[in-house]
Amino acid sequence: MLNIGDSVSFLFKEKNWLLKFGIIFFLSFLVNACGVIMDMVGNNSATYQPDPNQALLLLGLFGASLLLTLIYSVIGIWYTYEVVQSGIQKRATKLIWEYSFADVIKKISKYFFASIVYGIIIFVFIVIIVVIPLLAGLVLLAFLNSLTGPDGLRVATAALPAIALVLTCVAILAMLVIGSLIYMFTMPAYLRLIATNTFAEAFNFKSNFRIGRKYFWYFLAAILVIMVTAFAMGLGIGVLEVLASLVAGSNQLLQGITQLLIQIPFTMVVTYLAFFVYTRMIGNLYRNIITKESELKFLREVK
Repeated sequence: MLNIGDSVSFLFKEKNWLLKFGIIFFLSFLVNACGVIMDMVGNNSATYQPDPNQALLLLGLFGASLLLTLIYSVIGIWYTYEVVQSGIQKRATKLIWEYSFADVIKKISKYFFASIVYGIIIFVFIVIIVVIPLLAGLVLLAFLNSLTGPDGLRVATAALPAIALVLTCVAILAMLVIGSLIYMFTMPAYLRLIATNTFAEAFNFKSNFRIGRKYFWYFLAAILVIMVTAFAMGLGIGVLEVLASLVAGSNQLLQGITQLLIQIPFTMVVTYLAFFVYTRMIGNLYRNIITKESELKFLREVK
């Protein structure tokens, strides 16, 4: 169903694969590099006497970081859309300028506004399921404390560690359940939008939720593959950063240079996993779902 082999290798079989990867990698690295340089300048300002020129430099870096993040987000949406759709349609990916400008804007806009709508739905859901009961519980606890008087308050205070532990466990469990429900609810919606290029199809709630529930473990397996790989990569990068700090010592410039060098392989792997492996894997999964589900048979000939 996931076709992991294709997800990992498809990019390298395509024409201009280095350019396709290089564009989004370059943007990702610039965003990360801005953060590293800002930290380096900020640490230098904290260590030595403040310099107005450094404040201006930080402000300029902050503005550049915001602009780069905006560009990266827009291009990232397009990459996600294109690679997922290539998996669904079993075709090679295209460079952004191989489409008309209007087509690119339409795809990005559809995905962006669908994300906003689902964000609002999720926010309301969390408020109803989590926030309101939590506030009600706090009000009830305060009311009970007021009834029991000082002695009751002391008992409640003594029990706080146990209460905090229980609430933490409940909160973690609730977040896992809510996160799973959100993932099951939204992922098929985005995939249907991308498969049809039709904004309204993202809101076929009954069908999308049924697909998400039926194939939930496949969707979960796809994201777990990436999460485990990213976690292992994060541990490796953490070890490298500690070693780099030991080597660089208190030299801020050397620390900054080593951090930038470390960002290169880290950004390469994360970019590849996020924008090519995971997206293609999800596209492959949805293509297989389309072949199995009669209600999605209208998508079998969509190009």
